[in-house]
This record gives sequence, structure tokens and C-alpha cells, in this order.
Amino acid sequence: MSAITAFALGPTNITWLQGSSPSTAVQSIYANTNAIITFEGVATSSSSGSFKVKLQYKNWLGNWTDDTNNNIYTVQQHSNQTYNSRTGHYVTGQYFKLLWTSHGNHDYRVVLYDPSNPQVTYLQDIYLY
Repeated sequence: MSAITAFALGPTNITWLQGSSPSTAVQSIYANTNAIITFEGVATSSSSGSFKVKLQYKNWLGNWTDDTNNNIYTVQQHSNQTYNSRTGHYVTGQYFKLLWTSHGNHDYRVVLYDPSNPQVTYLQDIYLY
């Protein structure tokens, strides 16, 4: 898994080469117990497809572990117009906003994986907070 960086409280843009890197992680943020962790942005690609998004936390040994207390989401990617409710404008690609609840005082990161139609995907206006 190759790590790529996103800024807490963004925005940033990420190009994910799904064919050569079937999974990728977004830079971690620290969260206290019962905090809401939000990951939002726009996924744009030339062909339709989707990918999964999950939350991981760093355990006491310093290893990244899947957070099984939270949902795994599926995000669509395409080049159609969708409404971005954060900005109030239409954008090219699929706007998404994913929410998780932290279960302890840990570093958390978002992992993008399992693309249905591997291709170059541009993640724009990404926020992780």
C-alpha cells in the first residue's frame, strides 16, 4: 500500500493510479473517543466505477488496524455532473461525504481500496477532519 498525503481540514487533490496501486491511504489524523471523522471530496474518472473506503486506527503496537466498529463505504467515480452540498455548486465527478465515529483516542486514517474498474482517478477538493 502506498501512502499519499491529504491535509486535515484540506482541501487537497490526489491522483490515484488504481491499476498500479490497488489501495492507498490518506494521511492520518488524531481523534478523541466518540469524535466524528469526516472524509469528503469529489471522485472523477473517465469511465464509471467505484471503490471502497474504510477507516483504520493505529493500535498500541503502532500497527494500522481495520476499525471494525465502523462502516465500509462504496464511493462511485465517473465524469458526470453532481451537486457538491459543501460548496453549493455542480462538479464533474461524484461528490461524497463519509462519516465515522472514533472509538478511542487514536490516530486514524482512511484507506481507499478495491476499485471495480481500475483507472486513473482524480480525487479533488479532499477534506479529512
